[in-house]
Amino acid sequence: MTKKSRSELTEQLFGVVHRVNLENAERCEPVYTLAEMLALKKITALRKIGRLYRVTGFSRMDKQKIIPALIKRMTDRKTLTDLLFILERHEWEMYKTIVKKKQLTDDKINSVNLLFLIHLGIIGMYYHAGHFHYVIPVEIQESYKGIEESGFAAEKEHGDLLNDYAIAAANLYGVITQEDFVKLFNSQNERKIDIDEMFGVLIKYAAMGYGYCFWEEYIVNDDFEKNDYKDVEYITRARVSKPRYTPSKQEILKFLDWEYIERTPELEKLRAYVEQILSGDTEKTEEIIEEIYFLCKFEAKTQKFVDKFEKRGVLFEFEQLKVLLSLIFDLQNNTRLWVNNGHTPNELVKLEHKHLRPLPREPIKVVKVGRNEPCPCGSGKKYKRCCGQ
Repeated sequence: MTKKSRSELTEQLFGVVHRVNLENAERCEPVYTLAEMLALKKITALRKIGRLYRVTGFSRMDKQKIIPALIKRMTDRKTLTDLLFILERHEWEMYKTIVKKKQLTDDKINSVNLLFLIHLGIIGMYYHAGHFHYVIPVEIQESYKGIEESGFAAEKEHGDLLNDYAIAAANLYGVITQEDFVKLFNSQNERKIDIDEMFGVLIKYAAMGYGYCFWEEYIVNDDFEKNDYKDVEYITRARVSKPRYTPSKQEILKFLDWEYIERTPELEKLRAYVEQILSGDTEKTEEIIEEIYFLCKFEAKTQKFVDKFEKRGVLFEFEQLKVLLSLIFDLQNNTRLWVNNGHTPNELVKLEHKHLRPLPREPIKVVKVGRNEPCPCGSGKKYKRCCGQ
């Protein structure tokens, strides 16, 4: 099998994008009003939009009735604000690009990134004369102008930053109280928040599945949902009295990526050894290293690490296994753990030693007791019959 050139891969990618876009585009000349755009859709599609916008009685309406009802809901500023507020960054940037134009013609945009807006009728996509055209209906543009003038862009930026912190905190700590989250955010950002504001903003994002959720007084990684949040109690008990690891703003936002791996010296030593064992197979090495890192992160038992190699047909001599496990243990001790409030085991050991204080030294008094004298333990017996035996 020959390796494809960059140009061949690019052409193949554009082919996939083209096919996906065709599946979602209206095959006609672009239209520019909501009434025209909605009129192109079948009644089943209109009723789906009606359900999304919670139009009363949408299921019993025909086209003539449902289109005006949808236009009223879709141009409502509060409705539009709520929709735009929860857009992901790439969707938001694309929306801002299109809204400035009567239409945007671009064959390289992947409509999957805009499907949410297309299905809601906020953006129309048309395939005409061999090109894809994107249009934001004039009524939506007018509503957006009012929203923009009210300072929406700044509020959106603030909300996105709060959401970034929540995602990163859920990945780094697993569990964080809402109060601690607010303290963390306020310590690193000029604009301050309180718990009520934070909750009101983030509950909208959390509903969109960003990897975290609210549970009791906590913000938690949504992985805890699999076990009905029972492990939250285990985590909070295990980290009692352990200080929280608080990286810089730049560092904490690296944890926005669930698959983020800290490239520590211990990780690099392990990677070099594994690559040597695998005879220089870099791709397989990186695959295994990633799996080992996350096994460390979730405190897996030793056999789990060995299994990762055996499943790939990699067997070890005894001395090799000793070296491998030693390197894995070094990595474990330098991996950030949820039970350690984001600290590595080695960091906690250093912190504990730093805060330990020597006990006050008092002079030791040595008292000589005669064998026939009462035992100093208070038993009432003679020393020779008690502690002096």
